[in-house]
Formats: sequence, C-alpha cells, structure tokens
Amino acid sequence: MNAIISIGGNQHQVSTGMHLMVEGLNLKVGETVKAPVLLYWDQDIVKIGRETKQMEARLKILKVENGTKVIIRRFRHKVRHRRQVGFRSLLTTFEVENIVDTEPKSKPISKTG
Repeated sequence: MNAIISIGGNQHQVSTGMHLMVEGLNLKVGETVKAPVLLYWDQDIVKIGRETKQMEARLKILKVENGTKVIIRRFRHKVRHRRQVGFRSLLTTFEVENIVDTEPKSKPISKTG
C-alpha cells in the first residue's frame, strides 16, 4: 500500500511501516494522528480525488526533537556591523501504522417476500 498524504503543510509519499520526519509539529510522543490521503495505489488499484475523500493514514509519533543548528550571519562592511543568530527547527518522527478507508460498507439489500 502506497499513498501521498498531506501533513504539516507538505505532501509526502508513504507506505505502511515507513518512518517519516516532518518539520514544525509539536505533538506528544505516543499519540496517533490521522492524515488525509490525496492519492492511493496498490498493485492494480489507483484512487485519486473523490475516491480518497474517506481515506486516511494513521501515524504514530515516535519522537520529537530539535533539528540541526542553522547559523545566520549578517555583515555590513565599513560600518562594523556584525550579527549572528542560530536556529533549530522542531522535527517530529512518525511511523505509518496503516492506510485505511473509513467509508462505511454498504449493507446488502435483503429481499422480503
């Protein structure tokens, strides 16, 4: 099972059991998060658009940590102006538990008579 999901304002290609690192989500470790599926494919089956409206990917949060440090330096010559700022973005690591279709199954029509 493969899918393209939308989480954290970005789109990611995922499959069941895959680990995914997303920037900028401050969530608790151990929680389960649902993400909408934009495109789904599995061997001969392809679903897109309205067909994926009821589908979702369930993600388990493994860890939340800071990323690598990015250093921003500014320098203006002839003015003796120097400035240095460091920044570490927040990274959340997910594990894709499964990709499910939440659409209720239709009941078979019983004939009375």
